[in-house]
This record gives sequence, structure tokens and C-alpha cells, in this order.
Amino acid sequence: MAEVALQKDGKADFLDRPIGLEVDEKAMTIDSLDDAFEDSPIEEVRASVPPTDDTSLPTATFRAWFLGFFFTALLAFVNQFFWFRENPLTIRVMVAQLLAYPLGLLMARVLPSNTFEVFGFKFSLNPGPFNIKEHVLITIMANSAATTLAAIDIIVIQKLYYNDSWGFGGGLLLVISTQFVGYGFAGALRRFLVRPAAMIWPVNLVNATLFHTLHRRNPGNGALRTNEDEAQTSWKISRNMFFFIVASISFVYYWFPGYIFPLLTSISWVCWINRDSLLLNQLGSGLKGIGYGSFTLDWSSMSAWLPSPLAIPWWAQANMLAGFVFFVWILIPIMYYTDRYEGKKFPIYNTKTYDVDGKPYDLTRVLVNNALNEEMYAAYSPVRITAFFATMYGQGLCALGAIVSHAILYHGKDIWARVRSAKQENEDIHARLMDAYPECPDWWYYLVFVVACGLSILTVE
Repeated sequence: MAEVALQKDGKADFLDRPIGLEVDEKAMTIDSLDDAFEDSPIEEVRASVPPTDDTSLPTATFRAWFLGFFFTALLAFVNQFFWFRENPLTIRVMVAQLLAYPLGLLMARVLPSNTFEVFGFKFSLNPGPFNIKEHVLITIMANSAATTLAAIDIIVIQKLYYNDSWGFGGGLLLVISTQFVGYGFAGALRRFLVRPAAMIWPVNLVNATLFHTLHRRNPGNGALRTNEDEAQTSWKISRNMFFFIVASISFVYYWFPGYIFPLLTSISWVCWINRDSLLLNQLGSGLKGIGYGSFTLDWSSMSAWLPSPLAIPWWAQANMLAGFVFFVWILIPIMYYTDRYEGKKFPIYNTKTYDVDGKPYDLTRVLVNNALNEEMYAAYSPVRITAFFATMYGQGLCALGAIVSHAILYHGKDIWARVRSAKQENEDIHARLMDAYPECPDWWYYLVFVVACGLSILTVE
């Protein structure tokens, strides 16, 4: 962790080097000190988000709320519905971000600009051109619903496998309580995880770049290009043109893995050597095996489980790849082929439950009135799971503790320094720009967290 001391008005500032991203040392020189304080010290942020803000732009407009609610409902339903497929179909918030732009322009063109008054509150359906702040608000609303809810799995499994329904009220309490606990944490920790300049969230930079690509144009209808951009690159094509070229190519190409030639979704060449070989299918299949040598040419498959690999830093991708290779390609085959815990009685890869004879576990033989009967359980069979399922459970439990230990070992000093400091120093320029607007007080988030905990207790009881 490198620290760069800056002197300004007799005060010393320290800018920590963010994980995976390099601080531009040139920007930290004395000659460019004033510029450094007026922009982010992180090169990737400077390239994605300008250090400016137009306080005159309307935000909470009718257009923003209408499109925001529309995309929130759409993404929540579609993503949760298709989550139960073996290969889930996920619509990213980027889709809502793209579609909201032409729809916003259309509403700005067709909606009346008359002023209405309701209960003394005046508003207009069309306060002017569709602007970037409306677009961001719509995307934030859609993003809140774009992620599938883990709590839904509990409700579905209880009803599907145990014939036990939570009912609408119980299910609603479970979902709301688990979601709002996260909102409470996020709000309370925003001064540590959002406001500091070193806190970089690479995936969000992709969305920020797209916002400014769509909304910042020069008179020639091209993307706005600064002198710094011209000096650093010989790339002459505008951002808009590059975006539409890539989008067109992506649209045409997806017809091949999605409809014309589905084999491109999972190419398991190891299985082609001998398709009747059980060993090769266990090792090489990307669907029923552990996928040795299996790869995909379908972008939707590459980004189905994790964010876009174009946005994730290389060190994070390498870390995930190393973990995958160790657990899936090394540990699971060792456990399976050494018959650890009689693992060969079961498939090498799935998440189902079995009895000691390798047959699917019959829950009706151990449940009485939706409760476990211990005598029937002892007489029938203990639950057995595959080597893959057991390894993933163990890995998940280890990861919970590893998150805490990793944060303490690698970022403990930074976290403690930030907690001890009551000064608003070294904040991101964009966070300081937002100080022009009233901010939600901390006690709002604390209240949300307390209420969510209370609902959680009520749900369990």
C-alpha cells in the first residue's frame, strides 16, 4: 500500500493506492497539485467520470419514476423467473440502462410540457430534455431489482421438496427483512466504502462510461473529446460510433450460440475423444462433469454468474480462476476417485441428495407433518451428497471466515485509520460534489437496519 503525501493549505493528505488499480504518480506532482485536488487520483476514474456536476438538471421527474418503476418490475420478474433454469438467463442492468435512453428521449418528445398542481405540489410531465441524472436514477432503481433474491430459494425449496409453505405473509417478511438488512449496512458504511477516493468499484465505471457516452456530445454529434484524450490516443472514432458498432456485432453474433449453433455455448472437446467413455464425460463435460478443457464462445454464458470480465480487474479474475482450478479440477477428482465417503456411488457433479445406496433420497420416509422423525431417519438412511456438493459447501463456509481475516490482514490499517478519523479528508471529488445536496442522515439507515432485524426475528418466530 503506497501513500502519497500532498501539502495543500498547510495540511497533509494521504491517498492510498487502491487494490488492483494504479495511482497516477504524475497527477500527484507538486506542479499538478491543484488539478489533483479537482479530479480523482485514479486514472480509470478520470477516464470514466468527469469531475463536474450541473445542479440545475431535474432528477426526480415523472419520466424517471415511470421508467424506473417499469424496469424495476421487469427485471425483478424476468431474472427471478429464469433463475430456476439449469443455465440461468440473466438480464443485466446494462439492458435497462440502454433501453431507458431512447425511451426517455421519446417521452421528452411526446409528453406535454404543461405544469400540473396536486395538493399544492407543482410538477411537469416534461420539464425539458431527457438528462443524465434522470437516466442514472432510472438505472439505480432497476439495479436494485436486477439481482435475484437468495431468500426466494428457501421459500421454493420448502414448498417443492418438503410440501411446507411459508404463506404470502411469511415469504414477504423473509424477503423484505433479508434485503433491508443489506440496505442498512450499505448506508451505515458508505462513508468508508463510497466516499474515499481510493474506494473503486470497477463494474460501476462501465455504467458511468456508458452514461457519458450517451449524454455528452459535441456539435458534430460525436462523443466529447478533451485535449487530454487527443494527446493520449490516436483513436479517432467517436465513443458513440464505437458503441453502436460493437452493439451491432453482438446482436448479429448472438444468433449463432443462442439459436443457429447452440454447440458454441459449451464446447467440451474432451468428450469428443470417446463419447461413450464414462471417465471422459465425467472429466470433460461442461454440463454433467467438471469441465476439463471445456470452454464457451457465448458471451451470455461467460457473464451469467459473474459480472463482465471486461470490467473485473485481472488480479480478481486470476484469484477466482485459481480457486476454481484448485477446488473443481484438483480437489473434487481426488475426493471422487479415491472414493472418499463412498463418493463413487453418486455422480461426480450435481447438487442432489442421495441415500447410502446411491438412490435419490426419499423425503417422505423421514418426514411426519413436515417435521423430521429421527427414528424413521435412523431406520432409513443418512443424507449423502456428491463430492462436488460437499466441496462447495465447505468452500462457502471457509470463505465466510476468509473474508474477515483477509480484510484484517490486508486492509486492517486502512480501515482502522478511516474509523479513527472524523475528518472528511481524501474524499473522492464526486462525493464532494454531492455535498451540494441534502444527504440522508445516518440514523435513517440505522433505523432501517433495526427494523429489518426485528422483522427477521418475527419471521423466524
